[in-house]
Amino acid sequence: MSSRIVYSGTYTLDSNCRGTARTTDNTGVTDHFDFFVTKNGENLSFIQTDPGYVTATFEIRRDD
Repeated sequence: MSSRIVYSGTYTLDSNCRGTARTTDNTGVTDHFDFFVTKNGENLSFIQTDPGYVTATFEIRRDD
């Protein structure tokens, strides 16, 4: 049997396509992110802003 981490959170997205997000998992760990979405919504990039963490990535929409 494996443990499962479940996340919940909130985000805000400004009209300039920049946003912030906060997630909390079921172990009580909270993470914070800054993100940017391209105007057409095809790409999303984000960086974690918590001290001591280096997490950044991007996502590309695929319509199959």
